[in-house]
Amino acid sequence: MARLPNLFTTGVASLRRHHLPAARVPPGRRLISSARIPGRVAISRQAAQVTGTVGAAALRPTRTTCPFALQPRRTTHSASGFVISDLTDSEYHDISGDTMETLHDNLEVLCEETDLPGFDVEYTSGVMTLCLGSHGTYVVNKQPPNKQIWLSSPTSGPKRFDYDRGSGRWFYHRDGSTLDGLLNTELSAIVGGDVKVL
Repeated sequence: MARLPNLFTTGVASLRRHHLPAARVPPGRRLISSARIPGRVAISRQAAQVTGTVGAAALRPTRTTCPFALQPRRTTHSASGFVISDLTDSEYHDISGDTMETLHDNLEVLCEETDLPGFDVEYTSGVMTLCLGSHGTYVVNKQPPNKQIWLSSPTSGPKRFDYDRGSGRWFYHRDGSTLDGLLNTELSAIVGGDVKVL
């Protein structure tokens, strides 16, 4: 019994022969589709050799990105109701500069009025160092890239303060503490009197 020709195969072959341009393949290479295949793996066209085999180096995972899961997210509200204000660079410079100058001036007055061994304060290039002898050293500095003021306290540790335009105060968003409140409380305990430096 004679086999009937496969009309589909015959038609495709005819279409390729008469209507599609021939693929131009460099000598010594095989043309391999670069289309995506299951598993998100792409095959490099030039990775296959004349033998037709595809080595492990020819397979490369496609780059996948997640637009939201791994991006850092900065909250704007704290537990106490403060809001991180969106300051311009100029606003941050003016507000943080005024804060640091006021703090420095008040600490110098406190230094003159307090008989505390080792008490000294220095302010240079946005970094303030307050030495309190055996009580440790405070460091307060501006952080323009984050628009924050950072505090390192020998009593409460490090904190990063953002500015709340509504209250005009620098606050720590994790616990709602403020720069002025924390410094006033801790320094009052150290010098043994009511202190207000901010």
